[in-house]
Order: sequence, then C-alpha cells, then structure tokens
Amino acid sequence: MLRSRLPLAIVLMVGIPVMAAGCATPTPQDMLEAAAGKEEARPLLDAFVQALRQKNPELIRPLLSPTLGAHEADQLEARLAQASWLARYSGYAPDLDAALKRTSWQDWKGPEVHLVLSGKAASGQRVEDGLTLAKVDDKWRISGCSMAVPRPGDTLEPPEEVRKQVEAKVRHLMTELREGRLGAVLYELPESPSARRRPLTLSLWQSLWIPSAPGIPVVEDLEKMREFSIRTWPDPEAKLHYVYDAPGTMAVLYEVSYVWLAGGIDTPDTLRLKFIFRRGAEGWTFYALYLSAKAIPYS
Repeated sequence: MLRSRLPLAIVLMVGIPVMAAGCATPTPQDMLEAAAGKEEARPLLDAFVQALRQKNPELIRPLLSPTLGAHEADQLEARLAQASWLARYSGYAPDLDAALKRTSWQDWKGPEVHLVLSGKAASGQRVEDGLTLAKVDDKWRISGCSMAVPRPGDTLEPPEEVRKQVEAKVRHLMTELREGRLGAVLYELPESPSARRRPLTLSLWQSLWIPSAPGIPVVEDLEKMREFSIRTWPDPEAKLHYVYDAPGTMAVLYEVSYVWLAGGIDTPDTLRLKFIFRRGAEGWTFYALYLSAKAIPYS
C-alpha cells in the first residue's frame, strides 16, 4: 500500500507550485483592465494634488467616495485640509506615474486600490503618503489616506485669505500692546481659564515640586511687559510665523527685542508673543496670548 501511494503524493506535491504559478499569470483582459483603471484614476490623482497645492478644502470634498458616511467624509476632508497647510506640502508634486506603475494588475481587480505617493516638496523635503481609491459607479474616488499628522510646533502655510484675516487681528492687538492699552487686549480674551492663564513651562525637577500648578494669569505677564523697554516693533507681515498648536487651533508667533533695566536685563533679550487662534463658524478667532521671555517666570 505504501508503494502505491508514494508516487501519487509526489505528483500532487509537484503539481502545487505549477497550479499556483498558473493562478498568478494575467490574461490579456486582466492587463487591459489594469491599464484602463490606471488611466481612469489619473485625473482623480491630478485633482487631488491640485486641491492640496491650493490648500482648498472645497476642492477635496467632490473627490471623496460617496460610500463614506457623513462623519467619515467630514473627518477625511478635515484631515486632508489640515495636512495641506503643513509647510512640507508646499509645492506638493508627487510622482503620480511612478505611483501608478508600482501597482500590479491584481490591485485593479478588487474594489479598492492602495497607492503610495512619493515626491519632494518645494523645500526639497521628501514626502511619502498613502492614498486609497475606491471604484463607485465606474469612477474612482478617494476612500482613505495616510497623510502626515501635524504635531505641535510644525510650521504651517495657511491660505492667503486666512493669513489676511489673522494678520489684521494681530496688527490690532499689537497696536494695543504698543500703546499700553492692556485692558483692551484682556477684553478680547474669552472668559475661559485656559485663555486667561498661561501654562507653566517647567523643567523635570520643577515639575516634581510644582505638580499641579494652575498657570499664571495673563494679566500678570502683560503688567510685567509694561515695564520693558521696546524700541522697535518689526512689521508683522515679515515676522509672523504660523505653527500648528492643536486640532482646530493655530499659533501665530512674533518676536521683539527688549531690555528691562529694573530687572537687571540691560542687554537685549527676546520677547516671544504667541497669539492663539481657533477655527469656528466665523473663521479664525483670537483665543489666547502667551508671553515668553527671560524676565517672565516659568515661560
């Protein structure tokens, strides 16, 4: 019995790789469908790149798959719009031909295709992102992405209309500060404790003995600033720096030199003003102002 079964086992074992290899061989129709899929997806990818380059969320929504729920679509749109503000996507120009070429004919047989978009930003920084396309009613649409997630402090390049809105507000606030009208600046702040108190910047050792500090009232920092001698206030248009702060929140940074003779600072030090803006129904609104300098404790 053993002799009669052995040849059959060998035949079956030899036949397995032959069958597997046969399954991986595309037919002419498979190749035609893959080529057609790439050709159909290319306009969508071009539109996606343009939407990110223009930092325009209104251009993103029509590119999303209609199979996404309203909440999923909102989240995906917000994620893409948020990523488009990052400086790393300035001049975004991934190699779309290479992204399509990296896919195989099997990728275009299913309901979704996963692409890797690689390229360089205008800064020369290498960018690599993932994009998932879904075919709905014979059209390819975006159903998912793995774009860069902003981290606090990441440089932003907001659209021009946002820059103008925020810069106008910052100019107004700086005029009030320069003229010493601190009450007018405080009046602009919400009543929220997070807007009225500056978080403390502590070293590891300090955090051991100041574990639950409530923060320092912003009014105290502003009163301290009143004692500084500031000769010149550089034009904000050239000096403002936009950075990511938190979801839906942006920080606008501005630096100016000062001396404080009464406090023993007789050589110029840098005073950093951090204007916090939050996105709302009426656009970006001023939320908080934090000061940081050698003369300001725990800043």
